[in-house]
Order: sequence, then C-alpha cells, then structure tokens
Amino acid sequence: ASTFYEQKQYAQALEKLNMILEEYPELYQIRLNTGNCYREMGEPVKAMEQYELVLAEEPDHTGALVNVGDMKVRSGELDDAVTYFEKAITQAPDDEVLPFNVAEIYFDQGDVDKAIEYYQRASEVRPDWPEPQLKLGYAYINNADMENAAAAFQKVIEVAPDTPQAAMAKAALDSIQQ
Repeated sequence: ASTFYEQKQYAQALEKLNMILEEYPELYQIRLNTGNCYREMGEPVKAMEQYELVLAEEPDHTGALVNVGDMKVRSGELDDAVTYFEKAITQAPDDEVLPFNVAEIYFDQGDVDKAIEYYQRASEVRPDWPEPQLKLGYAYINNADMENAAAAFQKVIEVAPDTPQAAMAKAALDSIQQ
C-alpha cells in the first residue's frame, strides 16, 4: 500500500489498505492512510469519514487532527481548522510546522496578535528556521511595532544569512529603518 501511495497510485493503495482492514478491523490507524488516499483522489467527504473514524478511537491522534485541520482549510472552514491544529499542537509540542500553519491562518484572517503568538511558538521550537521569524517581522509591521519587527528581521539574518529569507529580511529592515 505504501509503495502504491508513494507512486501516486491511490486506487491501488486503497485496495491494499481495505484488504488489511477486512482482515484486521481493529487496526483503526490504517484509516489514516485510507483517508489520505481518498484526499489525494479528490474525495474529501470519504477522506473526512476515515479521519473521523480514527479520532473516534483515539481523539488525540495527531495525524488525524492535522489531516482534519488540513481538510477544513481546503474547504474554507478556517476557524474549525485552527481548532484541530491547536489540539494537534498540544499533542506534538515539538513540531514547528503546526504552530506555523496556525499562524498563517490567523494572519490571513487578520488576527495579527494570534499570528504573532504562533509564529513565536514555531520559532521557539526551531530557532534556526528563518521562515516563522520572517513572518513574525511582517506581523509586527502590521501591528506598527517597528522595534520588534526589526529584531525579528535581524534574527533571520543572524540564523540564516545566505538564504532568500535573509535577503527579504534585509530589504524589510532597510525599509523600516529609513
């Protein structure tokens, strides 16, 4: 099933996964992969059904929470998506991508204060990742907090000097210091 999934042969992967579930219905975790196949096949309702079955057995299953959150984002249900992502963050506090994704949703919704909170979380989990720090700088600009924006951009330049993010941080830093 994994090989078929990696080769983007989702129908074949789904067939194998269903064979496993027929023989071992107690392996509810397989439904996560089943949901992923349905998602990739463009069948979001069936995907959600599978993720919900996982959550029915294990309400704090990080993978299922993330996938439901992703499906909610895709369907434009951003408030619901954040709820699932926030619960997943609680379950996986060492994952820097989850708070970053929540920050992106809040930023897109115009809730800059919440975006700042989650960009900071992502930066704390992985201090050498320049992307959340760069976005943190932009969020501070939106709040007219140029001092913290400058500090965020400076940190990007320090932790990742030879990256595209550093170039963007330098340009932003130059523009707010003028």
